[in-house]
Amino acid sequence: MKTINISKKLKGQFGIMEYILLSVFLIAILVIGMLMLSGFENLKAKGQTTKEIASRQLLSLGIFSHSNLFTKAENQLDDSKLQASIEEDGCDALEKLIGQQACLEVEALLPSVREENECNPATYPECNKWTVCKEVCTTKTGFRIYTMPVNIFRKIQNRIDLGVITLKVPS
Repeated sequence: MKTINISKKLKGQFGIMEYILLSVFLIAILVIGMLMLSGFENLKAKGQTTKEIASRQLLSLGIFSHSNLFTKAENQLDDSKLQASIEEDGCDALEKLIGQQACLEVEALLPSVREENECNPATYPECNKWTVCKEVCTTKTGFRIYTMPVNIFRKIQNRIDLGVITLKVPS
C-alpha cells in the first residue's frame, strides 16, 4: 500500500511542476511580447519625429525660395541678392527666415564651369557657389541636409541658370 501512495504522490508533484513550468514559460512569453511591442512603438515614435523634422526643413527651403530676401521671382534666386547677403553676413536674416541656425549653399550648375568657384567680391560675377552662414558649416558637425533644384537669375549676364540649393541644419 505504501508503494501506491508514493507513486500517486510523485505523479501529483510532477503535475504541479508541469503547471509551474508552463506558467513560467507563459509569463516569459508575455513579458517578451510586451517588450517587443513597446520597442516597436518607440521606433514608430522616433520615425514620426524624424518625418516631422524633415517636413519642417523642406518647408524652410520652400519659404527661402519664395522670400523676397534672396529671390527675384518665385523659385528664382537673384545672384546679386545672394552676393549682398554674403558680404553683409546674412546669418541673422536666414535665422529669422527659417527659425533656427543653418548653413545655406547655392550652387549654379554652369556647363562652362566644371570646378567650384566660391563667390566673393573679387570673383563675382564669374563664380558659381554662394554660402550663407559659412561659419555654421565650418564650426558645427552632424547636419541634416536637404537639397532642392532652383533657378538662379544671373543679373549681369541677364540669364537664368539651373542651380541646387542645399540647407544644412545642425542636428
